[in-house]
Order: sequence, then C-alpha cells, then structure tokens
Amino acid sequence: MKNNLPFTNNDIPKSKETIIVYVSTACGSCETTINNINKNLNRNTTYIIITSEKDTQTSKSFFKKLLLNDEIILLNDLDNNFTKDFKLGFSIIYPTIFTFTQENKLIKVSNNF
Repeated sequence: MKNNLPFTNNDIPKSKETIIVYVSTACGSCETTINNINKNLNRNTTYIIITSEKDTQTSKSFFKKLLLNDEIILLNDLDNNFTKDFKLGFSIIYPTIFTFTQENKLIKVSNNF
C-alpha cells in the first residue's frame, strides 16, 4: 500500500527500469542495501522498497531513520502477498532485489545491490 491505498503494476512507471527491494525491518544487510541505493540513485530507474512488517509504526520508524530520497516508493505489504506473488517460498533471504525492464520483464534477482 502507498498512502494506505493499494499499489499495483499500473502504478509503476513504464518509462523506466524498476528495482524492487524486499526487506525486513530487523535486517542489518537491508539497511546497508537501502543506504547504497539511496546514495546511488539513477534517475532512469524507479525504486520500490517493500516490507511485510505488521507493525506499521515499526516500518515508519525504520524508513524514517534511513533518510530516504523522496523518489523512492515505500510500501508495506500487510497481507504478505509479495512473497506469494514473487514465489519467494518459505525461506526468504533479506534483502531480495528484483530488477525489471521498462516493459516490466524480470531480468535479475539478487541479494545485494
């Protein structure tokens, strides 16, 4: 959800490559990855960071302390649909980074940025 509204594929700009980063608020490597993204933003890329933290105050605090660039889209997957939709299974490695082309074709999955 973005601003408490559902976020769908239609909300992703089609004119740019998209990087989706799935994180845990309790993950030190996730903080490092997000900081690296924040320092190395590419204007031709849309960045989306998703957490499935159930406590929205915890996610707000996590994102706030990272002082993120306003261009990064922050989402909280309260229903935990992301892991099912992207077939991450039960054993999830944080962070997981998905890179999509302008046509929304998945071209890379990795665990570091």
